[in-house]
Amino acid sequence: MTLNDFIAKNPSREQIAEQICFCANNYVLHIDDTFVWGKLSELGGFTIDDFYDDQEETRRRYEDDAVDKVGIVNWKWKEGNKFGIFKKEEK
Repeated sequence: MTLNDFIAKNPSREQIAEQICFCANNYVLHIDDTFVWGKLSELGGFTIDDFYDDQEETRRRYEDDAVDKVGIVNWKWKEGNKFGIFKKEEK
Protein backbone atom coordinates (compact mmCIF):
# COMPACT_ATOMS: atom_id res chain seq x y z
CA MET A 1 0.00 0.00 0.00
CA THR A 2 1.32 3.43 -0.89
CA LEU A 3 1.20 6.43 1.40
CA ASN A 4 -1.54 7.96 -0.74
CA ASP A 5 -3.55 4.71 -0.54
CA PHE A 6 -3.24 4.81 3.25
CA ILE A 7 -4.38 8.43 3.38
CA ALA A 8 -7.29 7.71 1.02
CA LYS A 9 -8.69 5.18 3.52
CA ASN A 10 -9.36 8.09 5.92
CA PRO A 11 -7.36 6.55 8.80
CA SER A 12 -8.06 7.38 12.44
CA ARG A 13 -5.54 9.36 14.47
CA GLU A 14 -4.51 6.13 16.19
CA GLN A 15 -3.89 4.39 12.85
CA ILE A 16 -1.82 7.35 11.67
CA ALA A 17 0.32 7.24 14.82
CA GLU A 18 0.80 3.50 14.43
CA GLN A 19 1.89 3.94 10.79
CA ILE A 20 4.36 6.70 11.69
CA CYS A 21 5.95 4.53 14.39
CA PHE A 22 5.99 1.44 12.16
CA CYS A 23 7.83 3.29 9.42
CA ALA A 24 10.43 4.80 11.77
CA ASN A 25 11.04 1.50 13.55
CA ASN A 26 11.12 -0.56 10.37
CA TYR A 27 13.68 1.70 8.66
CA VAL A 28 15.57 2.46 11.92
CA LEU A 29 15.17 6.21 11.55
CA HIS A 30 14.43 9.17 13.75
CA ILE A 31 10.68 9.62 13.49
CA ASP A 32 10.82 12.92 11.60
CA ASP A 33 13.37 11.55 9.10
CA THR A 34 10.84 9.14 7.59
CA PHE A 35 9.14 9.67 4.26
CA VAL A 36 5.71 9.55 5.97
CA TRP A 37 6.32 12.16 8.66
CA GLY A 38 5.47 15.30 6.68
CA LYS A 39 2.08 14.21 5.36
CA LEU A 40 0.98 12.01 8.26
CA SER A 41 2.02 14.33 11.09
CA GLU A 42 -0.01 17.08 9.44
CA LEU A 43 -2.97 14.78 8.80
CA GLY A 44 -2.99 13.51 12.39
CA GLY A 45 -2.13 16.85 13.97
CA PHE A 46 1.08 15.47 15.52
CA THR A 47 4.31 17.09 16.62
CA ILE A 48 7.53 15.30 17.45
CA ASP A 49 6.67 15.75 21.14
CA ASP A 50 3.75 13.31 20.72
CA PHE A 51 6.21 10.41 20.31
CA TYR A 52 9.11 8.93 22.22
CA ASP A 53 11.84 6.37 21.58
CA ASP A 54 11.38 3.64 24.20
CA GLN A 55 15.07 2.87 24.68
CA GLU A 56 14.40 1.19 28.02
CA GLU A 57 12.40 -1.57 26.35
CA THR A 58 14.98 -1.90 23.56
CA ARG A 59 17.82 -2.27 26.07
CA ARG A 60 15.82 -4.83 28.05
CA ARG A 61 15.09 -6.90 24.95
CA TYR A 62 18.35 -6.61 23.05
CA GLU A 63 20.92 -5.20 25.54
CA ASP A 64 22.76 -1.87 25.47
CA ASP A 65 24.66 -2.42 22.22
CA ALA A 66 21.39 -2.45 20.28
CA VAL A 67 20.88 1.21 21.21
CA ASP A 68 24.45 2.42 21.68
CA LYS A 69 26.20 0.73 18.75
CA VAL A 70 23.52 -0.40 16.29
CA GLY A 71 21.08 2.46 16.86
CA ILE A 72 17.87 0.44 17.03
CA VAL A 73 14.85 2.63 17.68
CA ASN A 74 11.51 1.79 19.26
CA TRP A 75 9.21 4.73 18.57
CA LYS A 76 5.87 4.89 20.33
CA TRP A 77 3.00 7.34 20.52
CA LYS A 78 2.74 8.79 24.01
CA GLU A 79 -1.05 8.49 24.00
CA GLY A 80 -0.97 4.98 22.52
CA ASN A 81 -1.36 3.11 25.79
CA LYS A 82 -4.71 4.84 26.34
CA PHE A 83 -5.98 3.09 23.24
CA GLY A 84 -4.15 -0.20 23.69
CA ILE A 85 -2.06 0.40 20.57
CA PHE A 86 1.33 0.10 22.18
CA LYS A 87 1.13 -2.43 24.95
CA LYS A 88 3.75 -2.06 27.63
CA GLU A 89 5.82 -5.21 27.89
CA GLU A 90 5.63 -7.10 31.17
CA LYS A 91 8.87 -7.15 33.15
